[in-house]
Amino acid sequence: MHLIRSQAFSNLWTKAYKAHREGLAVVRAMGTDELHVIGDWRAVFPEGRGVTEVKVKDTYTVGSP
Repeated sequence: MHLIRSQAFSNLWTKAYKAHREGLAVVRAMGTDELHVIGDWRAVFPEGRGVTEVKVKDTYTVGSP
């Protein structure tokens, strides 16, 4: 189980690094599956439910209460 958990963290941080490299602003990485970014993420990541894909969980304005 520990290897699976480590792999999940690795996937998240790999996506965060890719987002940063492609010019997205990484705001927060939470848990094993949440990456908060500013910018056009659809130009960087394919949308969907697969392991290499991402989906919108929520949207919000940075700096809003």
